[in-house]
Amino acid sequence: MDFIGRLKVCTSVYASSIDLLETRISEALSWGSDLVEIRTDYLAKIDEAKLKRVIGINIDKCVMTCRPSSERGQFRGNETIRRQWLMRMAEMQPAFLDIELETANDIPEHLSKLPIRDKGLIISWHNLDETPSISNLQMIMEKAGLLGSHVKIVTRANSLADNLKILSLYKNFEQGKLIAFCMGEKGMLSRVLCPLAGSPFTYASLKGMGVAEGQIPINELRRIYDSIQVDS
Repeated sequence: MDFIGRLKVCTSVYASSIDLLETRISEALSWGSDLVEIRTDYLAKIDEAKLKRVIGINIDKCVMTCRPSSERGQFRGNETIRRQWLMRMAEMQPAFLDIELETANDIPEHLSKLPIRDKGLIISWHNLDETPSISNLQMIMEKAGLLGSHVKIVTRANSLADNLKILSLYKNFEQGKLIAFCMGEKGMLSRVLCPLAGSPFTYASLKGMGVAEGQIPINELRRIYDSIQVDS
Protein backbone atom coordinates (compact mmCIF):
# COMPACT_ATOMS: atom_id res chain seq x y z
CA MET A 1 0.00 0.00 0.00
CA ASP A 2 1.31 3.48 -0.80
CA PHE A 3 2.12 5.49 2.30
CA ILE A 4 0.57 8.51 0.60
CA GLY A 5 -2.83 6.84 0.72
CA ARG A 6 -3.09 7.50 4.45
CA LEU A 7 -1.96 11.13 4.45
CA LYS A 8 -4.00 14.20 3.56
CA VAL A 9 -2.76 17.71 2.90
CA CYS A 10 -4.51 21.07 3.23
CA THR A 11 -2.88 23.91 1.30
CA SER A 12 -3.29 27.44 2.67
CA VAL A 13 -4.10 29.99 -0.03
CA TYR A 14 -4.67 33.72 0.05
CA ALA A 15 -5.03 36.65 -2.33
CA SER A 16 -6.13 40.27 -2.32
CA SER A 17 -8.79 39.58 -4.96
CA ILE A 18 -11.28 36.74 -5.44
CA ASP A 19 -10.19 36.25 -9.06
CA LEU A 20 -6.60 35.63 -7.98
CA LEU A 21 -7.83 33.47 -5.12
CA GLU A 22 -9.66 31.28 -7.63
CA THR A 23 -6.43 30.77 -9.58
CA ARG A 24 -4.53 29.78 -6.45
CA ILE A 25 -7.23 27.36 -5.32
CA SER A 26 -6.99 25.63 -8.70
CA GLU A 27 -3.20 25.50 -8.45
CA ALA A 28 -3.33 23.91 -4.99
CA LEU A 29 -5.79 21.25 -6.14
CA SER A 30 -3.74 20.55 -9.27
CA TRP A 31 -0.76 19.68 -7.05
CA GLY A 32 -2.84 17.06 -5.26
CA SER A 33 -4.04 19.00 -2.24
CA ASP A 34 -6.97 17.25 -0.58
CA LEU A 35 -8.23 20.42 1.10
CA VAL A 36 -7.65 24.14 0.64
CA GLU A 37 -7.56 26.57 3.56
CA ILE A 38 -9.01 29.85 2.32
CA ARG A 39 -7.65 32.83 4.25
CA THR A 40 -10.40 35.36 3.60
CA ASP A 41 -8.69 37.91 5.86
CA TYR A 42 -6.27 38.67 2.99
CA LEU A 43 -9.07 39.80 0.66
CA ALA A 44 -9.10 43.56 0.05
CA LYS A 45 -12.88 43.32 -0.28
CA ILE A 46 -15.15 40.43 0.64
CA ASP A 47 -17.76 39.93 -2.05
CA GLU A 48 -19.78 37.11 -0.54
CA ALA A 49 -21.80 36.28 -3.65
CA LYS A 50 -18.72 36.14 -5.87
CA LEU A 51 -16.78 34.08 -3.35
CA LYS A 52 -19.61 31.56 -3.21
CA ARG A 53 -19.54 31.21 -7.00
CA VAL A 54 -15.77 30.75 -7.05
CA ILE A 55 -15.62 28.05 -4.39
CA GLY A 56 -19.02 26.52 -5.07
CA ILE A 57 -17.94 23.30 -6.79
CA ASN A 58 -15.10 22.82 -4.28
CA ILE A 59 -16.91 23.80 -1.09
CA ASP A 60 -16.50 20.28 0.30
CA LYS A 61 -12.72 20.72 0.02
CA CYS A 62 -12.57 24.12 1.72
CA VAL A 63 -11.33 25.07 5.17
CA MET A 64 -12.64 28.60 5.70
CA THR A 65 -11.16 31.10 8.12
CA CYS A 66 -10.66 34.83 8.71
CA ARG A 67 -7.81 35.61 11.08
CA PRO A 68 -7.87 38.80 13.18
CA SER A 69 -4.82 41.05 13.52
CA SER A 70 -4.41 39.83 17.12
CA GLU A 71 -3.46 36.44 15.65
CA ARG A 72 -1.25 38.08 13.01
CA GLY A 73 -4.03 37.80 10.47
CA GLN A 74 -4.74 40.43 7.85
CA PHE A 75 -8.32 41.37 8.73
CA ARG A 76 -8.37 45.04 9.68
CA GLY A 77 -12.09 45.65 10.01
CA ASN A 78 -14.43 45.78 12.98
CA GLU A 79 -14.35 42.65 15.15
CA THR A 80 -18.13 42.42 15.22
CA ILE A 81 -18.16 42.38 11.42
CA ARG A 82 -15.47 39.68 11.36
CA ARG A 83 -17.49 37.46 13.69
CA GLN A 84 -20.62 37.95 11.62
CA TRP A 85 -18.60 36.93 8.57
CA LEU A 86 -17.46 33.77 10.34
CA MET A 87 -21.09 32.83 10.90
CA ARG A 88 -21.95 33.46 7.25
CA MET A 89 -19.04 31.31 6.11
CA ALA A 90 -20.41 28.50 8.26
CA GLU A 91 -23.70 28.75 6.37
CA MET A 92 -21.80 27.97 3.15
CA GLN A 93 -21.16 24.55 4.77
CA PRO A 94 -17.49 24.12 3.90
CA ALA A 95 -15.63 20.98 4.93
CA PHE A 96 -14.32 22.91 7.93
CA LEU A 97 -14.63 26.33 9.53
CA ASP A 98 -11.67 27.42 11.68
CA ILE A 99 -12.42 29.73 14.62
CA GLU A 100 -9.86 30.84 17.20
CA LEU A 101 -10.35 29.60 20.77
CA GLU A 102 -10.46 33.14 22.13
CA THR A 103 -13.25 34.03 19.69
CA ALA A 104 -15.12 30.78 20.34
CA ASN A 105 -15.05 31.39 24.08
CA ASP A 106 -16.89 34.68 23.50
CA ILE A 107 -19.68 33.26 21.30
CA PRO A 108 -20.51 29.74 22.56
CA GLU A 109 -24.23 30.33 22.04
CA HIS A 110 -23.63 31.01 18.34
CA LEU A 111 -21.38 27.99 17.88
CA SER A 112 -24.09 25.61 19.08
CA LYS A 113 -26.33 26.73 16.21
CA LEU A 114 -23.80 26.27 13.41
CA PRO A 115 -24.70 23.65 10.78
CA ILE A 116 -21.16 22.21 10.93
CA ARG A 117 -20.81 22.31 14.72
CA ASP A 118 -20.57 18.53 15.16
CA LYS A 119 -18.47 17.57 12.14
CA GLY A 120 -16.44 20.45 10.74
CA LEU A 121 -15.80 23.13 13.34
CA ILE A 122 -12.10 23.57 14.12
CA ILE A 123 -11.29 25.44 17.31
CA SER A 124 -7.73 26.65 16.93
CA TRP A 125 -5.11 27.96 19.32
CA HIS A 126 -1.74 29.38 18.34
CA ASN A 127 1.36 30.30 20.32
CA LEU A 128 3.64 32.19 17.97
CA ASP A 129 6.55 32.41 20.40
CA GLU A 130 7.08 29.03 22.04
CA THR A 131 5.76 25.56 22.83
CA PRO A 132 4.29 25.52 26.36
CA SER A 133 4.41 22.55 28.72
CA ILE A 134 2.45 19.42 27.86
CA SER A 135 0.16 19.99 30.84
CA ASN A 136 -0.73 23.49 29.63
CA LEU A 137 -1.33 22.23 26.11
CA GLN A 138 -3.60 19.48 27.38
CA MET A 139 -5.71 22.03 29.29
CA ILE A 140 -6.06 24.09 26.12
CA MET A 141 -7.06 20.98 24.15
CA GLU A 142 -9.74 20.12 26.68
CA LYS A 143 -11.24 23.63 26.56
CA ALA A 144 -11.24 23.71 22.78
CA GLY A 145 -12.66 20.20 22.56
CA LEU A 146 -15.83 21.33 24.35
CA LEU A 147 -16.56 23.92 21.66
CA GLY A 148 -15.92 22.22 18.33
CA SER A 149 -15.61 18.91 16.54
CA HIS A 150 -11.86 19.33 15.95
CA VAL A 151 -9.03 21.00 17.83
CA LYS A 152 -6.03 22.68 16.23
CA ILE A 153 -2.92 23.43 18.30
CA VAL A 154 -0.01 25.23 16.64
CA THR A 155 3.06 26.42 18.54
CA ARG A 156 6.54 27.64 17.67
CA ALA A 157 9.33 25.09 17.89
CA ASN A 158 12.44 26.59 19.45
CA SER A 159 14.10 23.17 19.57
CA LEU A 160 13.67 19.83 17.86
CA ALA A 161 12.37 18.47 21.18
CA ASP A 162 9.30 20.69 20.82
CA ASN A 163 8.20 18.51 17.90
CA LEU A 164 8.08 15.49 20.19
CA LYS A 165 6.16 17.46 22.80
CA ILE A 166 3.48 18.40 20.25
CA LEU A 167 3.28 14.94 18.71
CA SER A 168 2.81 13.37 22.17
CA LEU A 169 -0.55 15.17 22.45
CA TYR A 170 -2.13 12.72 20.02
CA LYS A 171 -1.96 9.93 22.59
CA ASN A 172 -4.61 11.64 24.69
CA PHE A 173 -7.09 12.72 22.03
CA GLU A 174 -9.63 11.02 19.79
CA GLN A 175 -8.07 9.79 16.55
CA GLY A 176 -8.66 12.15 13.65
CA LYS A 177 -9.94 15.02 15.81
CA LEU A 178 -6.68 16.78 16.73
CA ILE A 179 -4.50 18.82 14.37
CA ALA A 180 -1.27 19.67 16.19
CA PHE A 181 2.15 20.63 14.89
CA CYS A 182 4.89 23.24 15.30
CA MET A 183 5.68 26.24 13.13
CA GLY A 184 9.16 27.54 12.39
CA GLU A 185 12.06 25.84 10.66
CA LYS A 186 12.63 23.59 13.67
CA GLY A 187 8.99 22.53 13.56
CA MET A 188 8.93 21.17 10.02
CA LEU A 189 9.35 17.62 11.30
CA SER A 190 6.01 17.73 13.12
CA ARG A 191 4.32 19.15 10.03
CA VAL A 192 5.42 16.10 8.06
CA LEU A 193 4.72 13.52 10.76
CA CYS A 194 1.49 14.74 12.34
CA PRO A 195 -0.80 12.73 9.99
CA LEU A 196 0.98 9.59 11.15
CA ALA A 197 0.31 10.54 14.75
CA GLY A 198 -3.42 10.93 14.15
CA SER A 199 -4.08 14.30 12.52
CA PRO A 200 -6.73 14.20 9.77
CA PHE A 201 -4.39 16.30 7.61
CA THR A 202 -1.35 18.56 7.66
CA TYR A 203 -0.91 22.02 6.19
CA ALA A 204 1.16 23.09 3.19
CA SER A 205 1.53 26.21 1.05
CA LEU A 206 1.92 27.17 -2.55
CA LYS A 207 5.55 27.70 -3.51
CA GLY A 208 6.84 30.97 -2.06
CA MET A 209 3.47 31.75 -0.45
CA GLY A 210 3.61 30.33 3.05
CA VAL A 211 1.31 31.95 5.60
CA ALA A 212 3.43 30.63 8.48
CA GLU A 213 7.13 30.04 8.94
CA GLY A 214 8.14 26.48 8.15
CA GLN A 215 5.16 25.74 5.92
CA ILE A 216 6.24 23.30 3.22
CA PRO A 217 5.17 23.85 -0.42
CA ILE A 218 2.52 21.34 -1.50
CA ASN A 219 4.59 20.03 -4.41
CA GLU A 220 7.55 19.31 -2.10
CA LEU A 221 5.39 17.74 0.58
CA ARG A 222 3.72 15.48 -1.96
CA ARG A 223 7.14 14.37 -3.19
CA ILE A 224 8.14 13.52 0.38
CA TYR A 225 5.01 11.43 0.89
CA ASP A 226 5.24 9.81 -2.53
CA SER A 227 8.79 8.69 -1.80
CA ILE A 228 7.75 6.69 1.27
CA GLN A 229 6.00 3.32 1.08
CA VAL A 230 4.96 0.70 3.60
CA ASP A 231 3.99 -2.92 3.09
CA SER A 232 0.29 -3.63 2.68
